Amino acid sequence: MSRRTRVVQAIQNLDYGGMERVMADLVRELPSDRFEVHVLTMNEAGHFGRGLDAYAEMHQAAPGRHSMLHPRRLAAQIAELAPDVVHTHSGVWFKMGRAARMARAGTVHTDHGRPRTEPAVNRWLDRVASTWTDCTVAVSSDLEAYLRQRVVAPRARVVTIENGIDTETYRPRPERRTEHRATLGISEEATVITCVGRLEPVKRHDVMIEAFAALRTKLPSDVPVTLVLAGDGSWADQVAGWVAEAGLDEHVRLLGWTDDPLSVLMASDIFTLSSDSEGTSISLLEAMSTGLCPVVTDVGGNGVVLGEGLAEYVVPRRDPEAMAARWAELVTDPEQRDRVAARARQIVCDRYSVQRMVDEYASIFEQVASRRQ
Repeated sequence: MSRRTRVVQAIQNLDYGGMERVMADLVRELPSDRFEVHVLTMNEAGHFGRGLDAYAEMHQAAPGRHSMLHPRRLAAQIAELAPDVVHTHSGVWFKMGRAARMARAGTVHTDHGRPRTEPAVNRWLDRVASTWTDCTVAVSSDLEAYLRQRVVAPRARVVTIENGIDTETYRPRPERRTEHRATLGISEEATVITCVGRLEPVKRHDVMIEAFAALRTKLPSDVPVTLVLAGDGSWADQVAGWVAEAGLDEHVRLLGWTDDPLSVLMASDIFTLSSDSEGTSISLLEAMSTGLCPVVTDVGGNGVVLGEGLAEYVVPRRDPEAMAARWAELVTDPEQRDRVAARARQIVCDRYSVQRMVDEYASIFEQVASRRQ
């Protein structure tokens, strides 16, 4: 029997977000007969690290001083694990990648998405990091093009592996709609528009709230509609303030962080993103798989995910009127919602399964390990 490929998954932490969920899925789903997996975090593992010790050995980095330029202690820690491949994720590429190369390990990096405006020094550091990376993975074709044009070195190897999800866990369950709405205090008659994601500037919840205020003016007063925001982040106080200023407190639910986003999705009808930047959004895939109609901004991989069949539900970024108009169509036409929801579910089942994603990463890991050996 051949030796298993030893992979170290390296990330800042596993607190919240799509990137962290992708990494946790890889840890759980990589075939145990082919891979031995370790997890190395810069900070305490966090929310998505719960239960991962059943699938991988968990480690916390001890980088020491001046670890950006001379990560000797981190390199020694990685060398002690003796990995074939170190798989880094956004936020730790330069430091972890340099330490992995010092430890003579193969390196794979996944870029999970970038803001449209980022400091030039960040791109420069990542360009340097790409020179010692065996393979750089983008989570959307749009992001791959950006990396090639503005970030990675000319000869760097870049591929696209789109994110995937568990379509069986995230499946429509209309029979549970009433109970989950009761938990949220939302009536059965209301149309529920939901966003699950971090409350951070890049997500542009200010645009979403402005769009929701515009939607309220487009609908008759007796048409109930509720906006649900599930997530936490540095913009939490600002978001609450914008809701209050717009007089929308009775129509917007701010749930904060939830350990059970699936229950929120099962209580909803429409899923929305107002982001300035995305990779391939895990929250979007989960919502579509659960049978929600998507209305999202034309950034990152959103347009690719929806494809030509649902292209009309991709709206320009920072255009609250366009977003409100699409919502209004879906709120007032339940039959259209049903058609869009069925198409959205089919797209995810056909193209975005977690098994497809894991298979593609497994192939990359084994290629890199073989070449390094």
